[in-house]
Amino acid sequence: MQSFLLVFVVATTFFPIVASIVALDFATPYTSFPIGCHTFEGKISCGNGNPILSDAKITLFDKDFITGDDKLVEDTPHGGVFVIHKCATDFPTPNLELYFQFVNICQKGDKKQSGILKENAFMEYVIYDNEKFAHTAINDNK
Repeated sequence: MQSFLLVFVVATTFFPIVASIVALDFATPYTSFPIGCHTFEGKISCGNGNPILSDAKITLFDKDFITGDDKLVEDTPHGGVFVIHKCATDFPTPNLELYFQFVNICQKGDKKQSGILKENAFMEYVIYDNEKFAHTAINDNK
């Protein structure tokens, strides 16, 4: 770990572009899963108590540090509840770096993200107007 930090410090000192690329990579948090099939369940709600919009969408993305993020699947939550199932690979890596993007949930044209995903649990995502990321709670008792 110390050798990685030394290489990182040297690289960012002599090649400032490395620092900006690394910062971009972490701009969107994600959860890493092995390649294969995954199912995510949850509910989306508005922090102000309003119902979600009728054209609300939740999209599952795979973070890709080289070619741009891959849109894997899009779903319309019904009553705020969603179940997303997707099988995917990310050649040449053995892992998927997954995150959700929420669009038109509480306000038309608004986009929020969450990199907190968990299988075998019912996730609760709360959207607040002035925040970039959704607040997340995990309910392991589905």
